[in-house]
Amino acid sequence: MKYLLIILFFSTILLSQTKPIQGSVIDEKGEPLFNVNVVSKPSNTGTQSDDKGEFIFEIPIHDQQIILDHIGYKQETLNAILFKNGTSVTLMPKVLELKPLDVTGAGREQFSPFETKNSVIILDTEELAVRGFVDIGDALFSEQSIVMNETMNGQKSISVRASAPEEMIYLYDGIRINTLGDPLLDLSIFSASGFSGIELVKGGHEKALSSSGTINFIPKLTYGSSASFTQQFGTYNYGGFDGFGSIGSSLVSLNGGIGEGRFSQIYVDPYGNALTKKPEITTSHQRQFGHLGIKNRYNLEFRFMGFKNGKQFQNDRTGNSVSIDMENIIGKMIHSSPFGGEIIFFGLFQNNLGIESTNSYTINKEDLNNGFGFSFEKPIRSAMVKFNGETNYLTSNWDIDSLTFITKRVNSIFTGSFELVQPERNRGIQLKDVKIVLSKHLISDTPDSSFDEIMDTETWDESSSMFTGSIVSIMSQKRIMLYTNLGNVFRLPSLNERFSNHIRSTNQGTIGLMPEYKNQFEMGIKIENENDNEKPYYAINISGFNYHYSNKIKQIQLTGVPIQFPINYGEASLSGFDSNLSFSSKTKWFNFLSSYAYYFFSDPMAFQLQPDKMVRNKITLKIRWFQLDLIHRSESPRQVTSINSTGTFLDNRLDAIKTYDANLSLKLKFRDYKGTISFSGKNLNNESQVLNGISLFDQRYNLNLGLSWK
Repeated sequence: MKYLLIILFFSTILLSQTKPIQGSVIDEKGEPLFNVNVVSKPSNTGTQSDDKGEFIFEIPIHDQQIILDHIGYKQETLNAILFKNGTSVTLMPKVLELKPLDVTGAGREQFSPFETKNSVIILDTEELAVRGFVDIGDALFSEQSIVMNETMNGQKSISVRASAPEEMIYLYDGIRINTLGDPLLDLSIFSASGFSGIELVKGGHEKALSSSGTINFIPKLTYGSSASFTQQFGTYNYGGFDGFGSIGSSLVSLNGGIGEGRFSQIYVDPYGNALTKKPEITTSHQRQFGHLGIKNRYNLEFRFMGFKNGKQFQNDRTGNSVSIDMENIIGKMIHSSPFGGEIIFFGLFQNNLGIESTNSYTINKEDLNNGFGFSFEKPIRSAMVKFNGETNYLTSNWDIDSLTFITKRVNSIFTGSFELVQPERNRGIQLKDVKIVLSKHLISDTPDSSFDEIMDTETWDESSSMFTGSIVSIMSQKRIMLYTNLGNVFRLPSLNERFSNHIRSTNQGTIGLMPEYKNQFEMGIKIENENDNEKPYYAINISGFNYHYSNKIKQIQLTGVPIQFPINYGEASLSGFDSNLSFSSKTKWFNFLSSYAYYFFSDPMAFQLQPDKMVRNKITLKIRWFQLDLIHRSESPRQVTSINSTGTFLDNRLDAIKTYDANLSLKLKFRDYKGTISFSGKNLNNESQVLNGISLFDQRYNLNLGLSWK
């Protein structure tokens, strides 16, 4: 017994032993890189480099790898056993295929473009700022096969794979921010300032099984000191500014920023000619945000993040106006350990205010949401087990011409997943990963007693499931992945959709909205070679998919006013394929990105405002301090259903569009300061799309000035 106790004692000491790891990270020019994720495997112990590029943390002695990763740079893997303290690690740029590390132990909710069994797009916000985009909606419209939907009230939302914008999920550091009150998130009120990156996933995944796509905003938590300022000027009152400042150390980060933006639109005739030189539609934005991160050397981190975005829209010709204020406060605690896995707790407060004013009515909206949740993951030999739970308490308070309607929604979600994870071999073919995800949803709507004659009390008990698997072939300096995704999911009508369906009458009457169900299938192939300075780099991703809907929810535009009326359309199916090609020359002076998408609709009117063909091409040339971006966009015609005051349904058409954009930028650096000057021209061939007389994508020019310090 005595010897057993001795053995247990020394075993405990051995298991608890750690060793210090200390080093620094620099770029190819020898400049320090801050905010680099440094993770020790397999314990997932992690930290980030400070403003001097230095890092120090304790790792278990049995860990075998140290992985360094930063947005825009090639991932580097070191032998933890042979690592010498004081080593300086150089990260090489990876211009096109940005590959963040999928480890929350380092404090990031990110997707890995190659390993994830989806089509994943990573956007570098610094590059977006250089090209002078006034908002996130404008930026995403230029990237890949993405459709930007702009309504009569200036709202910008996106859709992927020809699905409805309501099927998109938006995350802020992995926490959903578009509510079940109104799933549409107006991207025009977000700028690139305050984000270190933006991730777009096409198709469903375990954080959003029912979505057609997910956008994850990655907030800046630099754990160092830095500052930046950008100023924009342009035609049609286009422009604004964004300011950002951060102070901190390797353990504390405090940053914040403010910004304003504005742009105008004009009315045109059916041929795209301006009816007046004076813009009659104006939109302005105000943005504020703040982030606080606190962590220790024992893999415990606290994050407090908040932002408030506002918007004012005014149409002088129709008299329609819209005012929006979106406020979000998120608290998050993250802890990981070598033996206990990782656990995250979070809390969320949201208050969304809006006023819609037309010639016939005025609507005051308030959506108040309080939510909390957790996630837990733990590796078990060659498997990974994850559990996620979340509950939201939403109250929608609508006032229509002095009539008040109040509805409450309680939404609880529990998701569990089991994944077999095979370590990647150096050569050969292997079954890489197999994952099963099951999700349970409990939702209840309770209208106020004065409202129950218009909207019924409802309770839903629904389930979703997804299966993914992949096969990887490793060859000399090249990887090939075949993957598949299967899912049986649903989408509940939002409170806004239920409300609109009931109160906006037609000659067909109202029967209430039912949940939308979708069976989804996807197969794809990814090919990628190693990225270094000795040879060109390329990446190819081709995926085919099929979505079959039951009780599909379709939005019908009301003619002449900025509102929509949702109905259950019935059975509908959508299939197609996406293809993306990235190429970078050996010296990185030439970069090419091309995407092509083609979709097949069972009925085009069930998928309104969605083109069946899209092409995106982008060429980037870099010569010393200069960078030239050339962008080509092409979309086939789009259709939309509208309804007039008499209840008559009308089919409208948006013509095909082919546009060319260009951006010339100059980047200067002096010590710790970086300056940028860029000039952009959008829709240089002046080929606009017109909806109800409004020019959506007219010809514009703008000048962008930027200065940063770190």
